[in-house]
Amino acid sequence: MHQLLEIWFQWVLNWGYLGIIILMAMESSIFPVPSEVVIPPAAFLAAQGHLDFTGVVLAGTAGSYLGSAITYWVSRALGRPLIMRYGKYFLLGPGKLERAEAWLARYEAGGVFFARL
Repeated sequence: MHQLLEIWFQWVLNWGYLGIIILMAMESSIFPVPSEVVIPPAAFLAAQGHLDFTGVVLAGTAGSYLGSAITYWVSRALGRPLIMRYGKYFLLGPGKLERAEAWLARYEAGGVFFARL
């Protein structure tokens, strides 16, 4: 884990805003990159004058949105067929999928908001 933290810090250090965007996009998708190891090093670099604070905020926001949007569109296109075919291997049978869809239909955007917290 320590090596991953060093790699992510180096991405932010070497790639700057693009590194922040990539790591935050990964954080908002299915990759296990916690934002806590992206934003604090970027904020530190901003405090040291290597990056601009506004740029860090904008890059973090853009990356988070990008990762969420990509995950949404891929899931929208492929999610149901993949769960119907391979879900049984991950304890996600058709019944659970139907219950999840019913829950989403009932709570809509508010449910998605609280589920993402």
